[in-house]
Amino acid sequence: MSDTNNYIDFFNNNAGGIQAIFGVLIFIVTAVYTFVSFFMWKEMRKSRIKEEEPNISIRLIMKDVTEYLIEIKNISNVEVYDLKFVDFPKLPHGDRNTKDIGFLKYGISYLSVDQKYSNAFLRIHQLLDIVQNKDEEKNKILKFVLEYYSNPSTDEKRKKYTKEIRINLSLFANTSNYLNPDQEIVIELKKINQNIST
Repeated sequence: MSDTNNYIDFFNNNAGGIQAIFGVLIFIVTAVYTFVSFFMWKEMRKSRIKEEEPNISIRLIMKDVTEYLIEIKNISNVEVYDLKFVDFPKLPHGDRNTKDIGFLKYGISYLSVDQKYSNAFLRIHQLLDIVQNKDEEKNKILKFVLEYYSNPSTDEKRKKYTKEIRINLSLFANTSNYLNPDQEIVIELKKINQNIST
């Protein structure tokens, strides 16, 4: 019982000091919690802002054994306005050129979430010629430079975004996309047909 009384007396005599120690500990815990909460808030804010930014993807999709399509897609959670292609590869495509593709030439005024456009872009024999040509390494990279906005032109908070996308055609080398003999015959027949018609 005397030990219990000794503890009680110690706490009674040093109540102010014990309260000060606990006050400091509570202050430290509160400060740490405040700092952690602040940094979590900053990261959540960055993530939210990133979710509100428009974003575009460009990819080549094999249409059939003779050509690739180019696909432009809005991969963000917001709409894209006034998309323009500042720079893109100008490649011959049959009797026309990729610079004549409507959305590459004139841009796209509006893309909703997940909306996409596609068009024939690159013939397989062109792809193989580019990939297999060891002298022209720089031509194996298709470069697209895009400009687009987060809001319509009437909005004062309109923000401009610029994005450069590079597609390395060397990645198509030694893949399953190489043609089998039947596909090569189809391509050769198409070339002969083109030569006859011109």
